[in-house]
Amino acid sequence: MTDWAEMGKLEKAVRIGCTAALAAKLVECVHREDVLGAAICGLSAVAALGLSAEEIRAVLVALERTAQEQEAKA
Repeated sequence: MTDWAEMGKLEKAVRIGCTAALAAKLVECVHREDVLGAAICGLSAVAALGLSAEEIRAVLVALERTAQEQEAKA
């Protein structure tokens, strides 16, 4: 994970702005029931925050599990 204490204010602002924009796009994808688009937006958002590849994979697994649970309910 990226060390936020070492980042400058501008880099933090850019990362947070990108994450917020991707989160908004994620919500749009969820409303359209676009699972792939939501997964991409979610993974991109966590990458913008500076998560490591291992942490991003964990998020992907959680997204896949949630999608499977939703399909099972339908």
